[in-house]
Amino acid sequence: MQDVDTPYDELITSHYDGLFGSFRKFDLESLAMTPQLYDEVRTFEGQGLRMIERMKYYHQPDYDLPTSTPRFRDSFQARSDLFFRYCLFWDAVLRRYEFDAVITQNLSHMAWDLPLEKLCNLRAIPYLYFHEVGQWPRINYLGETVDELGDLTLGRHLKSMCEASWSPETPNRVVQHLGRIRGLTTVSDPLFGRLEPAPPAKFKTGPFASILRNGDVRQNLDGLGDITRAVSKKLSRLISSPISTSSKTRSTLVRAFRTSLSRKAEIQVAKPLDSSSPFVFFPLHFQPEASTGAKGRHFVEQREAAAMISQSLPEGWKLVIKEHPHQYRRLYDRKNFFWQRIASIPNVIVVRHDTDDRELVSLSEGVVSLSHSTIATRAWLSNVRTVFLAHSHLRSAPGVHMISSLDELRQVWRSPKPLLRDDELLEYLREVEDSTIECTLYGSPRYLPAEKQSEIIKRSQKNVTEVILAWLSLKGICQYP
Repeated sequence: MQDVDTPYDELITSHYDGLFGSFRKFDLESLAMTPQLYDEVRTFEGQGLRMIERMKYYHQPDYDLPTSTPRFRDSFQARSDLFFRYCLFWDAVLRRYEFDAVITQNLSHMAWDLPLEKLCNLRAIPYLYFHEVGQWPRINYLGETVDELGDLTLGRHLKSMCEASWSPETPNRVVQHLGRIRGLTTVSDPLFGRLEPAPPAKFKTGPFASILRNGDVRQNLDGLGDITRAVSKKLSRLISSPISTSSKTRSTLVRAFRTSLSRKAEIQVAKPLDSSSPFVFFPLHFQPEASTGAKGRHFVEQREAAAMISQSLPEGWKLVIKEHPHQYRRLYDRKNFFWQRIASIPNVIVVRHDTDDRELVSLSEGVVSLSHSTIATRAWLSNVRTVFLAHSHLRSAPGVHMISSLDELRQVWRSPKPLLRDDELLEYLREVEDSTIECTLYGSPRYLPAEKQSEIIKRSQKNVTEVILAWLSLKGICQYP
């Protein structure tokens, strides 16, 4: 930490320092979870423990940590210990520094910074987050709490305050993705390069392809040439770092085995699609991931979402559930008996993970998602009833149903199917463009010439700075302009 070159006045921690609860600048062993602190922590403890699930997929030896850092081996006790370390650290930071405000690059989705977000909200410390979603790459929403996600009011107001000093953004930066989400066209993006129509027609989900691809969900292995290059890279890593690579290989093989058991359990309960009965489509989110852990509320347990949807259905309707192919591509296994519990819910039909999403959407009476998904976005664009059960960036979109009760969900199925006019759609997407910021807060626009990269980076720096200053002025912390 002391040797890191940083433009900041002080570097308190980082992803690499905080992920396993190292926090080298603080003596956590001298801190205690007091009753007063736990009264705050208990309000988000369950969410934190669930979010820590993804820690089991990180290879701790890759992190240069002090020897005093506890070794994480996933269990309830290990999650509880690690979560308390996170909370003790952020409580100590907030008490020592007495920040006037906190600004973050994203909503917490790794658990280690979740206490910062929640403690700021509980203690009325002004908190601003930027949040990018997969459907609109490099488009950042602005909010102060997760409950505000998709509310365009704050972003619109801040940008209006900055109008005189704003650097122009790319025209049609949101609208251009419509064809890609509908599965019709590609889009060129400076950060990710060529974005194919979403999603690809076929995913390779077998363990061999997943291992060779290192969980990369953007690329398939197409042909002998791709396989040869992937094997060559792995052999090169083994030769250059035999001990570390051998350890990772063992871990990967265990994950592949467990994932194959999940895949087998899914296939055992899967049935062919029977479209003779009306059905609602619930495409599962892959886990662990921000769409469930950070934004999914208690429906991070997706069985509960499925059961609630089933209860809401009119007589004779079915609920069709399909696994997310990324679950297998990333070598993420499901909990024991997950698929048996899903299949035992009344009115549920599980279809295989390689069933065509487009057919399911077009034949369905509606699509339900937790927070966001490309499938749900395409359903919305196709005039199919679209429901979100948790926090979604599409909450303000015309025709979208944000549900907070079983009765509301039942009412959705009684309502007529939406008819989203092109002018309504374009008006909403223009509002999104007017209320969000085009910027890259991680990575670099590597698919552009150097001079163009510099232009985008400078524009992002300027506009982000303007928005932050405008927000701070709203909180009475500074004057703007």
